[in-house]
Amino acid sequence: MEEPTLCIHCDEWFDLSDGYGSEKWHDNTIICRNCHIKEEVEIEADDRWESINIDLVNALYDLDKEKELANRLQPCNKAKILLLAELLK
Repeated sequence: MEEPTLCIHCDEWFDLSDGYGSEKWHDNTIICRNCHIKEEVEIEADDRWESINIDLVNALYDLDKEKELANRLQPCNKAKILLLAELLK
């Protein structure tokens, strides 16, 4: 190792030149490759859920704005919405 560095996230040693800038967990900090991979998976999941939430907000807005659209939903989707409404109470 040329510049041994302790990963702030997992406490494992790595060469600084093999590290990656943390994008979510630790501002302005280099983390090891393994933690970088785990962080990327978490970021991708966050992005996926952000997209899902945006789509859901848009769909709910449309349904609220035009109540008659609810009649055009497939029965299985109506059932899922009702089930989720009960779970979220």
